[in-house]
Amino acid sequence: MGAQGRDNVSHGCTNMSAANARWMFGFSQVGDVVKFTGSDRPFLPVEGIGVWQYTYDQWKKQSALA
Repeated sequence: MGAQGRDNVSHGCTNMSAANARWMFGFSQVGDVVKFTGSDRPFLPVEGIGVWQYTYDQWKKQSALA
């Protein structure tokens, strides 16, 4: 936890402290919307669950059948 808030070591996770992660796990439910703020760098589709970054039409264009 020494890198928390100082180094870019998140690798796509939420980069929360253990206490904050415990709170989030205890109070959130499947389907809750999570909005990440505080960065001007766009979240890329290849990072983590990036499939949600595509519109349906963009997603269909990736098909081998398109």
